[in-house]
Amino acid sequence: MFWTRVAVGVAALALWPAGASAQKVIDRSLAPIAVDPATVKTPELKFTETEEDKAGYDKYFYFVREETDFATAYQDIRECDALSRGMSFYAGGGQVPYPYAGTLAGAAGGVIGSMVADAIFGSSVRRQQRRTNLRTCMGYKGYSRFGLNKDLWQTFNFEEGNNTVPEDERQQYLQMQAKAAITGRPSTQELEF
Repeated sequence: MFWTRVAVGVAALALWPAGASAQKVIDRSLAPIAVDPATVKTPELKFTETEEDKAGYDKYFYFVREETDFATAYQDIRECDALSRGMSFYAGGGQVPYPYAGTLAGAAGGVIGSMVADAIFGSSVRRQQRRTNLRTCMGYKGYSRFGLNKDLWQTFNFEEGNNTVPEDERQQYLQMQAKAAITGRPSTQELEF
């Protein structure tokens, strides 16, 4: 048991962002950020809906709340993004039923096996968890959800799986999402959360 914890700790250190201090990794302040909405590009939201687009609305969507100003929408999307980021994937587990259980070799094999399973399944699960949490949070805040064409969606959104988006780039995407949220109700059908 001791060696398993040591091996997991070593694996966690190996995944720690290079050059990051504990304060930098943990401190994700949600203090309001003043941004001039005129400097933020308004994303293209108009498209001709196809059956392929409709099939992808579970992944490709944006939020709208009428009579909301940019600063409020930006703060809301930042808060929901903060609640949705850093999701972890747990594939289950238990004691390994083989002769190396409780040994250093067994712990190392468990760590390697967990890392392989996370690389295969974890990325897609984290993306799905992030989308679900984001939808739930924004729905709670009173936003409506509308589907979008994948190509248009990719111009102002991001997906995180086994990697993260640099913070400055992330904030630019979130600003564009806030700009989309204040554009007014589109003519397409509202989606359920």
